[in-house]
Amino acid sequence: MSQKVEVVCDRCGREITSYDIKISSAKIQLWAVGEHRSMPGQRIDLCEDCYEKFVNFIEGGE
Repeated sequence: MSQKVEVVCDRCGREITSYDIKISSAKIQLWAVGEHRSMPGQRIDLCEDCYEKFVNFIEGGE
């Protein structure tokens, strides 16, 4: 039996609801400058729309 997972997009606040969260959201693990990578870092969850905007930003778009 699958368990329904609910996550909120850290950028827009939209609720992401899915039985397989890997299909409907992106996860970024971020460490601050100077922070040891052995620490957990900050987890950032993005909905599909915000993920596309992030990729566009990284690639030099707006």
